[in-house]
Amino acid sequence: NQYNLEKKKVLTYKPPAYDLNYKFNLRPKHSRNILFLGSLYFQPNVKAVGSLMKQLYPDLKKFVDKIYIVGDKPPTLFNETGRLKIRFWGRVKNLSVIFKKINLALFPIEEGSGIRTKILICFRAGIPVIGTKAAFQGLRGCGRLIGKNDKELIKKAKRILTDWKAQKTIALWQKKYISKNFGVNQTKTQLRDIYLRVNKKNCKKGGANSSDLPFREPLWLEEYRNENKIEEISTNIQFPMIIGHQHEK
Repeated sequence: NQYNLEKKKVLTYKPPAYDLNYKFNLRPKHSRNILFLGSLYFQPNVKAVGSLMKQLYPDLKKFVDKIYIVGDKPPTLFNETGRLKIRFWGRVKNLSVIFKKINLALFPIEEGSGIRTKILICFRAGIPVIGTKAAFQGLRGCGRLIGKNDKELIKKAKRILTDWKAQKTIALWQKKYISKNFGVNQTKTQLRDIYLRVNKKNCKKGGANSSDLPFREPLWLEEYRNENKIEEISTNIQFPMIIGHQHEK
């Protein structure tokens, strides 16, 4: 109450780069499986899967073992797959079960909507990712993973699926990308700044000054520190203790 924040409005977000469910692993050597990850109750994802099946699959079917479409799906949608090498898996609670089978994640998205969490999740898990410019909207420096058109996506997919060393090279590059752009210190600094800006607005209504707030890390970061799961942790950057604790009790 002293900070003028309602409990129901105090939220924290665990970045996918630090989710222990997605441990980094190199891809299986003797398979050629493709993943599309996303809910098919979201129209841009429906269009992307339609493009994958109609424009990309005919040229990829000779080089792929299976294409897994993972995410919620309306029961009446995409039921005419026949003998295609495409499996609609639906919602999966533990994605690591699927990730163990995958050699490449493909996102032929036509409409962008900011940073793609599912792409960062694949980065975190060591899955090579390619997609359209719209798919990578908000992720800078990923030009090597972008196909300008269907022809380029097909070319990239064939090369990656048939070359395990290429899969390894891309996965390791993506791992460095996560560390550089979504490392602990960068994330902590950005989130701390956001929290303080929000608190500054609330403090103007009366109450404690934002500069006087006690600081403490979010619980998910404390857990990672205790389990030695993250590197380069700086102890001089912390968060207001009111953030990330009220709703986690």
